[in-house]
Amino acid sequence: MHTYMPHEIQQCLRSKRVIFIGDSTARQLFYSMAHLADPTLPVSPPSSFEKHSDVSLPAGTGTWFDFFWDPFLNSTKTNKVLKGTGYGGKDRPALLVLGSGLWYLRHKDEEGGGGGIAGWEGRMEQTLEQIKTSMPVLADEVIFLPGRSRSST
Repeated sequence: MHTYMPHEIQQCLRSKRVIFIGDSTARQLFYSMAHLADPTLPVSPPSSFEKHSDVSLPAGTGTWFDFFWDPFLNSTKTNKVLKGTGYGGKDRPALLVLGSGLWYLRHKDEEGGGGGIAGWEGRMEQTLEQIKTSMPVLADEVIFLPGRSRSST
């Protein structure tokens, strides 16, 4: 697998938008990618009080990195993004990363919780169907986490 260097990310995503939606794993990837693209951007939330918040970070190359905290992928904002209407009047993103799973297990028995594996599977099926049928196309590339590794044979 190719390891991208900062200048490659900067060139590829110059003046584009990248959206991450999901849980703490998606948030870690969001901060890592934003910082790799622009080392002046933070590598983590400013405080533990802000870790479950939405974040927008503008990179020096004109790229916008957005993170929407939604560990169950079921918020109104996520549904708008999945319908192609949640970009706030901004251009369609070059990359949309969706990550979920841990909170479905962590809160499986709580009222309003995720419902465990069955709840996660049901939500993933709904989300994949929304992605498949969305018009306009949601992003140039959509990545779903967790995902299976591609094996070369």
